[in-house]
Amino acid sequence: MRLPYKGRCKITKLFGTKPPAGVTYKYGYHTGCDFVGITDKTIVACEAGQVTANSYDSDGWGYYVKIKGAESGLTAIYCHMAARSKLTRGKLVAADAVIGQQGATGQVTGGHLHLEFRKKPDDGSTAVNPCMVLGIVGQTGEVEEVEEEMEITKVKFVLPDKKRISVDGFISDGINYTAARKLLEALGFKVGWDGTNVVVSK
Repeated sequence: MRLPYKGRCKITKLFGTKPPAGVTYKYGYHTGCDFVGITDKTIVACEAGQVTANSYDSDGWGYYVKIKGAESGLTAIYCHMAARSKLTRGKLVAADAVIGQQGATGQVTGGHLHLEFRKKPDDGSTAVNPCMVLGIVGQTGEVEEVEEEMEITKVKFVLPDKKRISVDGFISDGINYTAARKLLEALGFKVGWDGTNVVVSK
């Protein structure tokens, strides 16, 4: 998987957020992530796959393209593009193939890319968090990559009472990216690394 822009980009709205006042989301929450290109507005494919739709939705997505991922099996949906993509339905595309340019078509308040990943292409309730799929930090602002091609593993924690626990997470060069670490730091604990375990102390 790669990011959906040729250049640097930022996230302006996260998956799962509630709609603003006066706005209604079909599924009750934001089923994708909104991105804005910083250095380049060119949108590219996150994964190799096959184009399954290239159309226009005046009530929502504007100009959009759907691509079924060859490896993940998920359907990526790239929305609000400036114009209809040159990609044709059925075409096989590589990861980083140009899809189109960031735009503001459909129901939007400004230019951005709305990106979704769905298990079932026509069912928004099967959408999964793009941050998890792309391996990026789930926060607004410029995109931070966690680590390309990292697999989830068991991160071992040693707590102040010497109790040991293991949680799912990512480790790379002694740095771990886990919800548990963020929670512990928020509670005032110090979180270190001894080469094998995450050591938690007051």
